[in-house]
Amino acid sequence: MNRARTTSPSGSSRGVLLAALTGLLCLLMTGALPTRAEGTAGLPPPDDTGSFVGTWYYVDPGYKIAIFISEDSPGVYQIRYHVRDKKNNDYETDALGKAKYVDEDTLFHITFSAKVEGPNRITGRHERIAQEKSGAKVKESGKFEMYRAEFGRKLVLRYPEWKSEEIAKNGRIISTNLQTDVFRLYRRASTIVVDFDEIKF
Repeated sequence: MNRARTTSPSGSSRGVLLAALTGLLCLLMTGALPTRAEGTAGLPPPDDTGSFVGTWYYVDPGYKIAIFISEDSPGVYQIRYHVRDKKNNDYETDALGKAKYVDEDTLFHITFSAKVEGPNRITGRHERIAQEKSGAKVKESGKFEMYRAEFGRKLVLRYPEWKSEEIAKNGRIISTNLQTDVFRLYRRASTIVVDFDEIKF
């Protein structure tokens, strides 16, 4: 079963409520959390058919996400992560897996770094930091793994743990939320990398 726990070092219920509201604001701006799995028994098993190379997409009423994977030379892959929310805010990670953008008064730093570890295994780290003008921030992060499934038509992105932290401007952690077995199931849009606006979400 999916497990979540929230801690508040300050011991203040008001602080916990503020953390929840701040976390919700961050999620609304950056895209909701990945799907929360009740364990991973329902996930499709790995299937080595096909290749990672191409365009993969995930869609939700609030946002659209694409993962672009290209093989620049034999065994050398580039992976880019693109998000567009319902307000048409866009960002796409660069060759180093980094991106940043501003929404109203909040600066967002995104990291989505990934490495192909085998014929059907990619590992990496995903991090989103929402930096307020006040100096306070909300940090969400987790390591992940990806693999192909269902004859190469699906891409499973799974986070064994996904952590959210509210951090005061002095660096003190106000609250922490930890979820386990969090995932998204992407579909293949193309066997080549295409422009984001060409994807038929």
